[in-house]
Amino acid sequence: MSGEPPRVRLDCAATAGGLGRVLQAATGMLADAGLIRLAGPDEPAEVVHTVGEVAPWRGPGTAHRVHTVDRVVLRRRGLAVTAGWAHRQRRFAGGAGTWLVHGRMAAQVLVGAGVVDGDRVHGLPLVAPPGPPAGKLDRSSVRDRLGIAPGVVLVVGADHGPGQSVPGWAETIGRLHRTDVVVMRHEPGGSLAFDELLLAADLFVAAGLALTACNPGAAAVAAGVPVIAATTDSAAELVRFGRTGFVVPPHPAAIAAGVRASLDGVLPRGAPRPPRQRIEALLHPVARGLLSGYHRALATRRAPAARSRP
Repeated sequence: MSGEPPRVRLDCAATAGGLGRVLQAATGMLADAGLIRLAGPDEPAEVVHTVGEVAPWRGPGTAHRVHTVDRVVLRRRGLAVTAGWAHRQRRFAGGAGTWLVHGRMAAQVLVGAGVVDGDRVHGLPLVAPPGPPAGKLDRSSVRDRLGIAPGVVLVVGADHGPGQSVPGWAETIGRLHRTDVVVMRHEPGGSLAFDELLLAADLFVAAGLALTACNPGAAAVAAGVPVIAATTDSAAELVRFGRTGFVVPPHPAAIAAGVRASLDGVLPRGAPRPPRQRIEALLHPVARGLLSGYHRALATRRAPAARSRP
C-alpha cells in the first residue's frame, strides 16, 4: 500500500559477527518506531539488505538490493584492495543498487579501486564491537586481576586473525625494553574479555590490515584511551593526531615508535572512561544512516532482482 513504511529483509553473513548484531538491533529500532517493516525469509520485501559475503539466494518477488561492506581486505602495501576480494565483492553484490560502507577510508578505497562507483556508495559511521549489558566494571579491580602493578602502562591491541594484523607489533613493543610496560592482545574467542581489557588499558594499538566496519579502535576512542593506529586500520580516521593518538605506517617499528612517544609524554594523558558497553549507544547514528540508505535505494532505478535462500 502506498505510503506504508518499506518492508526490509536483513541477511547477514556469519562472518559479520558484531556488525550483524548492531545492524539487527538498528533495524529493530527502526521497526519499533514504525519507520520500516521487517520481512521474514518467506515474505516479499521492497528492500533486501545483505551484509558481508552472503550466498546468492532466491526469494519471493523482487527488491531493491542494499549491500553492507563488513570488511575491506587490503594488500600489504598501501590502501589498495586485494584483487581476489574485489572480484568476490562484485560477484556477491553485483546486483546491489546501494552500497553501505562504514567509514570514509573504506568508501574512498572502494571507489578508487573501481569496485563500485561513487554514486552508489552511502556512508555510515564506524561502530565499536557491542559489549555485554552494562555492568559495574572497576578499573582498579580489573587491573589487579590482570596483574598490572601501579605505575605500569598497559598497552592493549586487537588481533583480528591470522594475516589480518601488522605482524610482530606486540613483540616489537617488547623490544623497547621498558620494564614499566605490559602488552596484552585480545583475540576473537580468547579468554580475556575485550571490555575489561579496554577499561584497564592506558594505550590501545589498532594494527589491523583491513578496513573493518566493526572496529575495536572505535571503542578505544570512545573510551578516551589514546590510540596508535596503523594507516591500514579503520580507526586511523577517528584519531586526532597528537591529541588522541598517532597514525603511523603499518610497520611494527613505526607502531613501537608511536608507543614510545606516548610513553614519553607527547600525548596528553587523561583518565580513561568506562567503555560503552550498551549496544544502544551505537544504534541511533547507525539507524539514521540505514533509513537514509533504504530511502535512497527506493528512489533509484531498481537493480536486478535480489536473491536469497528461502
